Amino acid sequence: MKKIYFLLVGLLSVQVLILSNLGFTAWPEMFSFPYLLNHGYLIYKDFHHTYQPLLTLVLSVVYRIFGYELLTLKIFTWFLILISDILIFVVSVKLLGKKLIALLPLSIFVFLGLLFEGNMLWFDLATVPLLLSSIYFLFSWINSKRKKHLFWSGFFLALCFLTKQQSVLFVPGYAVVFWLKKGKFKDIVYFGLGGVLPISLVFLSFLSLGIFKDYLFWTFYFPLYHLPKIPGYAILPTSKQLLILGILLFPTVLPFLKKPK
Repeated sequence: MKKIYFLLVGLLSVQVLILSNLGFTAWPEMFSFPYLLNHGYLIYKDFHHTYQPLLTLVLSVVYRIFGYELLTLKIFTWFLILISDILIFVVSVKLLGKKLIALLPLSIFVFLGLLFEGNMLWFDLATVPLLLSSIYFLFSWINSKRKKHLFWSGFFLALCFLTKQQSVLFVPGYAVVFWLKKGKFKDIVYFGLGGVLPISLVFLSFLSLGIFKDYLFWTFYFPLYHLPKIPGYAILPTSKQLLILGILLFPTVLPFLKKPK
């Protein structure tokens, strides 16, 4: 048992060591959006913001406490990465049942993050720990059938959506799980309540500020109808990128090649 956690801490330490010696990409939006928010500008109304508000809101609080420093952004980013690492390990243990084997998915994640320039903060990275938390509670419900686990699964999935709207594409996957595990209507209600709570709070705050229409325009209408018309916005993957994607996704196909247990 102690050896497993020793290996886990060692793997995370090596990752931090490598990250601290790699070039860090600091996207301007990770500073400018929170800065404007902290200086009285209304998000979506006074400046464009084509993503959901949660990451910008969190960063505005972080910068207010620790200042607008590159080191602040680095530490916050590495904190998200390490939380994601730990959650990958925890979810893998729940799925695979063995802590030693659970280190393999984590090792792959660490390797791919370093290989594909993962030393940066963007909205996609911020969704990872939230989605993993939702998945953890979803599988906790499968094992225990406790309704509170469904509530928290829906809650974290909603936070994932409030970080980046494309997270709504995960919902069909959850629907398949409910169908396979014969979830009842009450189960869906508990899951929905967890999701409605944070989303309702955000929507109500936007309504009170008079920016709800601006929010809908920048996060849904603009990305769906205006961005695709901009030359060079949609770039098809190269043959090399398709090959890498195929290699990465191939293991997920293997379980479907066998008779499900």
